Amino acid sequence: MSKSLMDTAVTWEITKHLLHDKHGNDIGIVITELDDMIDKTIHSAMHIAQMVSFEIKQKEESSHDQ
Repeated sequence: MSKSLMDTAVTWEITKHLLHDKHGNDIGIVITELDDMIDKTIHSAMHIAQMVSFEIKQKEESSHDQ
């Protein structure tokens, strides 16, 4: 996972706990929904990064073959 994605995940975990401490169970549903959205976003970003990395590697290998 890239540093920026890791920073996002850590920041969200801290924010989630602070929100829960301040608002208790009243904000639990919102936290759960946001948690799901952020988790999906991070996984999508990781998938995109892997695809780009694979494409770059493919291009480098094909240029070395020529």
